[in-house]
Amino acid sequence: MSDACQNCFLHETSGQCQQYCDTRFKVVIKEPKSTTWTFENNYGKCVCLIRIDGCMISRSETRKCDYLFLVCDEHEKSAFFIELKGKNLEEAFKQILSTVEKLKGYLTGFCLYARIAITRVPNILSAGAQKREKDIAKLLQREGCSRKKLDYQKSNTSESM
Repeated sequence: MSDACQNCFLHETSGQCQQYCDTRFKVVIKEPKSTTWTFENNYGKCVCLIRIDGCMISRSETRKCDYLFLVCDEHEKSAFFIELKGKNLEEAFKQILSTVEKLKGYLTGFCLYARIAITRVPNILSAGAQKREKDIAKLLQREGCSRKKLDYQKSNTSESM
């Protein structure tokens, strides 16, 4: 682990679920035969990727998203809950909501965000999806956090940090 990453959290808790914690410039989060979300780390910030589904939260437990992506810089502490989904956006919302509720207590001082890469974005959200979208936005609300709280886009999405 890079010296620049010593201020990142969850090193003890995430254990074998932490895939890396360093200052790499490109982070590609992808599942086989699935969607992709890419972060461009243009300023060499400390970034950590933690596997949630099947690792930090066991497969038998409640719904959960796929990954937690952390930015642990002296000027920025951000946590991105990442779900890579086929086409069921409402289910992705449920997974994000459940994971944020379960892990938010560990993320004091972090700005919380949710990102969903999906193969098909619906033209109109169902009433249930709209409600969950609002619930997620409320749960992610924190002062001083400047990025879009919840973002869902078609597969192969990229975001700069």
